[in-house]
Amino acid sequence: MAWPDTPGSDLEYAGFWLRVGAVVIDSVLVAIIIVPLMWWAYGERYFLGPDLLTGGPAGILIRYVLPAVLVIGWRHPARW
Repeated sequence: MAWPDTPGSDLEYAGFWLRVGAVVIDSVLVAIIIVPLMWWAYGERYFLGPDLLTGGPAGILIRYVLPAVLVIGWRHPARW
């Protein structure tokens, strides 16, 4: 794959707002996966109580490890 600034490259840089839109879409897609898992692990009390940011071991796995695994898997699908 050639860098976008090399001669003969068909790649083009995305603008700021296009990238912002991509981040919003990615965040919504990840939330669609994470919110039901957190509901399953902790129930309704997790979303209504003061433990929203602390969570526990399942919260750490679901909020930090799972998104990292999804990003790595999306970026390198042949390694699965």
